[in-house]
Amino acid sequence: MIAATARAYSLTCRDGAAKQEYWSCLALRECPNIGMRRITALLSHFGSAYDAVRCPDAWADAGIPEHCAASFKKETWRQKAGLEWAAAKTCPCGILLWSDAEYPAWLRSIADAPPFLYFFGDLSLLRNVAVAVVGMRSCSEEGLKATAHIAGGLSRAGVTIVSGMAKGIDRAAHHAGLEGPGGSIGVLGAGIDVVYPQANSDLYGLMHEKGLLLSEYPPAHGAEPKNFPVRNRIISGLSRAVVVVEAAVRSGSLNTANHALEQNRELMAVPGAVSASSAKGCQELIRKGAKPVFCADDVLQEFMPLLADHVRQEVLARDLSRFCFPRPEGRKDEPAAARPSPGTSSRKAVHGGKGKPDGAKQAGPEAAGPKDAKPADGAAAGLSGLEAQVYDAVRDGPIHIDDICRALGQNAGIVSRVAAMLEIRGLLARIPGMRYKVL
Repeated sequence: MIAATARAYSLTCRDGAAKQEYWSCLALRECPNIGMRRITALLSHFGSAYDAVRCPDAWADAGIPEHCAASFKKETWRQKAGLEWAAAKTCPCGILLWSDAEYPAWLRSIADAPPFLYFFGDLSLLRNVAVAVVGMRSCSEEGLKATAHIAGGLSRAGVTIVSGMAKGIDRAAHHAGLEGPGGSIGVLGAGIDVVYPQANSDLYGLMHEKGLLLSEYPPAHGAEPKNFPVRNRIISGLSRAVVVVEAAVRSGSLNTANHALEQNRELMAVPGAVSASSAKGCQELIRKGAKPVFCADDVLQEFMPLLADHVRQEVLARDLSRFCFPRPEGRKDEPAAARPSPGTSSRKAVHGGKGKPDGAKQAGPEAAGPKDAKPADGAAAGLSGLEAQVYDAVRDGPIHIDDICRALGQNAGIVSRVAAMLEIRGLLARIPGMRYKVL
């Protein structure tokens, strides 16, 4: 399915209008004296690259100097654009255009957004709330542990982890992201079909299969030192926040942090050991106003309203009436035998046991006393919608997240985000084995 998505967006499979738009993007990008910020200004003003290249005489209306339009009319860009077109035609990757509905709005909003991106993998990850986790290549063991702890916790809450596919912190962040429902997005500093560094060939394969790989560079384009600071703006642009785990005073991670500040993203940093050289960059960021973080919950607290809204939108897109509101009594499309009778628990689908009438008493010395009383239901706890349903599913005792998903008919990403919000509010606790219990 994921491979099919990339093929559907490949140059050979896209329709005529998309091919025209891609060629127009190449023309703008390869034109001397324009640059990415001016391209973004043209796209924002005209709505598409195709409309922009048809009216170079009107570029002044978008704030583009006259000499840029004159340079474009000379068509010196044709040779380089033609070479990249040929490379893209032989590559099975997808091409995501700035004008496509799937292009993430947060990335489109930055001043120097790429006019298109090559990709392999799961394009649906671009719809998720995303957080960048970045740091040093030559990192410490403590840095790797902190990365796995923070990125893993975020992914379990349904947050997508964005990083740069480098060794060290980036690698650990991607692996942790892939282990949870949030998944991971890797932004390359080389062509989409170039594995760099070679030591990450296993990670590249995993991201190709289960995550999402993005690049603004032509297929087969090698990894050059100048590429990496440029691609960092995409890492931060895709994300709602950037978390720096380890960084020296002079570090590429600080370049990503600077992009985050310019793009008005939340900036966070792990303080690290006081005397560690690998923590000096993070400590300097904190002195300048970055939020210190020690765990995933520190990050999630900043995004509780955003995650809640994201969950509501996902549920609405699936089936709001089914998952957010109780079914009316006596619906004609539901057999009477399938409806729980008044006072019967509907949670037996979760645990496989039989429901008992509300208020039923157990005889004998093991009868439930006040200490064993079942927690109040979701409505009594002030919850509604899917939050109440997840809470109620957990009330009978520790339960695996897969069982909650099956009972509610929701995917793991949605349930994880809701459970994370309930954790932060002190209503649920996650215990080993991806199980949850009521506090």
